[in-house]
Amino acid sequence: MRGTTPRAPAWLFPLTIASTLLVANAPGQEAETGQTFCWYSQKVKGCRESCPFSDFRCEPQRDMPCVSHADCQPKIKKRSACVTPSIKGCKATMKRCGCGFETFNACCMSDGSCSDTDLAGCADLGGVYNLGETCDTFTCSQPAACCFDDLTCSEMAQPFCENAGGAYHEGEACEGFRCPRGACCVNDATCEVLTPHACDASDGDYLGDDVSCRNACPCARVKELKASCTGDGTVRIAVKFKNEGSHGELITVAVGERLQAEIRVRGRLARHDLCCLTGDHLVRLIDPEGCEIETVVSCP
Repeated sequence: MRGTTPRAPAWLFPLTIASTLLVANAPGQEAETGQTFCWYSQKVKGCRESCPFSDFRCEPQRDMPCVSHADCQPKIKKRSACVTPSIKGCKATMKRCGCGFETFNACCMSDGSCSDTDLAGCADLGGVYNLGETCDTFTCSQPAACCFDDLTCSEMAQPFCENAGGAYHEGEACEGFRCPRGACCVNDATCEVLTPHACDASDGDYLGDDVSCRNACPCARVKELKASCTGDGTVRIAVKFKNEGSHGELITVAVGERLQAEIRVRGRLARHDLCCLTGDHLVRLIDPEGCEIETVVSCP
């Protein structure tokens, strides 16, 4: 659907300089009638899914009227205006784009249609506002498979999919499409089959689509690392495994920054003694590669 409203005035346009969007008046351009506002781009932390607009897009702030660029603060940190104040950790860093009139720009709908409107009108329509673009030249994202963490699929345009917490798959329809999922390692030992988005939200390491959790994580086989020190300064190290699948393998343990020892696994256990040490020492399991388990031992 095409809007019938006029194109944005020529003096208001996004200008990219050092990756920052600016809104500027062309020299000699006569001012329009009406109120001008400060324009800011917004970087959201902690609640991105709750925001109707994407990060880094310049938008006019209706509660910040201005006459010139200098009337707008260069940088503002506050709770994001697009979410409820009750959400903890939700903050927005706003960077000044400029001072200008609110104009008509491309507003993309969830069905991929486009209408030229102002920011408030686009918000009323539930659309996504694209500053500096008009529908006659701008192509809105089209509905495609959007996969959610529960492995359900819904067809929607990319901004709406991402704002809803989904992963957009351009050109794919939900029918016949299998949402990606695979092994996700958390803390090097715990493995779950998750979507890439859910794995990232869990601060995990996604190992790839359709990868099984069987021994996928570096520490999946390791049960615990123990270390103690006797009265004569002998450090006794024991690495326990969950089963006998590692029997006969060599593992590597480091004590402090300089000492390392290769230990052969016998059944479910690998043991080694190091002599003679004093003070506190960090004992680390460094092989199997990527398995970062450590403990501190104190010697007299």
